Amino acid sequence: MATTLEYREACTPEMHLEPLTYSQATLDLWFKWMNDPDIRQYMYQRLTGDKDRIKKWLELASTSESRHYFTINVDNKNIGFISVRQDKNPKDTAEIGIIIGEKEYQGKGIGSTVLKEVLTKCEDDYHLSSVRALIKPFNEKSVKLFTKLGFVEDARVTVFDEPFIRYVKTFK
Repeated sequence: MATTLEYREACTPEMHLEPLTYSQATLDLWFKWMNDPDIRQYMYQRLTGDKDRIKKWLELASTSESRHYFTINVDNKNIGFISVRQDKNPKDTAEIGIIIGEKEYQGKGIGSTVLKEVLTKCEDDYHLSSVRALIKPFNEKSVKLFTKLGFVEDARVTVFDEPFIRYVKTFK
C-alpha cells in the first residue's frame, strides 16, 4: 500500500477512478456509507438510507448521460465516490460532491487527488464553465479541500431546510 505522502504527491497506480456501475456490492457499500452517522451528517438529510431508494438512485446515476459518477478505488478496494451532476439549463454548469466512505482512507490526500482529476474532466471532457459544491458550514475538511482547489464561497443557501454554503469554481 502506498504511503500517505505518496497519495498526497501524486495519483499512484494503486488509486484510480472507475465509472459507477450498479451491482449488489456497490449497493451494499453505499448503503453502509449513507447510514454511517459520521458520513451522513455532511449529506443532504433528505437522502434516505433506505436500501430500495438507494438502489433506484444508483441505477439512475449509473445510466444517466448528465450524471457522471465515479467509484474511488484504492488498492483494489472501493473506498468512496465522486459525482458530477450536470444541470439541465444551462448545461455547462454542474454540482460536484465527494465521499470517502472508508474511514481508514480519510485524511490521506485521496480526496484532493481525485477532485483535481475530476475537475480536469469537467473542464476538458464535459466542457463545463463552472462547478459548484454545497457544503455544510461545519464541514471544515470539505471547505478546506474545495477552497484549496480554487472554489470560492458564492452564497449561503438552504436546501431541504438545511443550511449549506455554495462554493463555485469557474473555468477559463
